[in-house]
Amino acid sequence: MLSVLSVRWFALQHQKAQLTSQLQLWEGIAQKYPTYRDAYFEAARIAYRLNNREKAWDLVQKVLAIDPNFAPGKELEVRLE
Repeated sequence: MLSVLSVRWFALQHQKAQLTSQLQLWEGIAQKYPTYRDAYFEAARIAYRLNNREKAWDLVQKVLAIDPNFAPGKELEVRLE
């Protein structure tokens, strides 16, 4: 019988796999549509949730290069500093 910790670990692994898949999706969309700010932002937000701060930083910089006044992008940038 699985312990509560084992079940939680499997759930976290599943969530990480889902987020990784979503990140790849949004990065693909951003590559196809390089001026689509929200694709970069969603990718940055997911990278942040995956604790990939370097990737999140790079992506949020692309967001702000497209739209320097995008408040959610600025907020994420502050969290990453």
